[in-house]
Amino acid sequence: MLEYPELHTIASQMQADLLGKTVTDGVMVKTNNNLFMGAHEPERYAELKGGVVTGVELHAPEVYIALNNGNGIVIGQCGGKLLLHAPGAKLPTHNICFTFQDGSCLTYTMMLWSLGIYVRTHEEWQQRKADIDQTHLQPLDSSYDDFAAILKKFESEKMPAKTFLSKHIGGVMSTFAAEILLYAKVYPAASLHALDTDAQKRVYDTIRQILTSACELGGRVNEMDLHGAKGRYVAMAERKNIGKPCPICGHALDKTSVGGVTAFCPTCQPKPLRKK
Repeated sequence: MLEYPELHTIASQMQADLLGKTVTDGVMVKTNNNLFMGAHEPERYAELKGGVVTGVELHAPEVYIALNNGNGIVIGQCGGKLLLHAPGAKLPTHNICFTFQDGSCLTYTMMLWSLGIYVRTHEEWQQRKADIDQTHLQPLDSSYDDFAAILKKFESEKMPAKTFLSKHIGGVMSTFAAEILLYAKVYPAASLHALDTDAQKRVYDTIRQILTSACELGGRVNEMDLHGAKGRYVAMAERKNIGKPCPICGHALDKTSVGGVTAFCPTCQPKPLRKK
């Protein structure tokens, strides 16, 4: 899945490479049962024709490509490849394609699942952002007070820390949720709400540190940017690293299952003691 660092990298590249391009066409090449968008959504792609790209905005977990005709392209949460192709380039097998007047193309190829790629007006995008802000924190644009507020707002959900981060931190899903908790030294199944203020502050600081570092490295080594180049961030909390040394203390990473199998350090991330 494309998580915050990959989305940040791709949105920045789009801002640099798509600005001023004119959209000539948008088409759903082939659908998939794991492409969760309405059957009629691709019909709105026709509303993009003739629009010039004026800006790109990341409001995690979504990216908006704004056009000068009042419309734009919303890229929802997705697992796959978003690639920009030069004029005349051979296109890979893909699900969705947007063509520009200069002959370049933006394709999306689904690998896991996607909430979809939609056309929305600027007004509709502003409403989507407002809706996102009701449930998600923008991780690099928010203060600790904002983090504490969203913890308070959803304290009744009583979910594991990894699940909470995946659900309420914009652009963070399984991999980076586990990564953040590893470096914050919090057990993935622990309750964030049960932590003391210092520990909660440590989680917030680690969110910013890990995501900033991963953004600077262009995302993870197993994900691609807009031009097909892989990122340079190595996530240690992935299941493939079970048994390898913890990057903090050197103890062998163990496995646990919280929203899927993940690696954790039994020394740095001890399981909370059960209350008698």
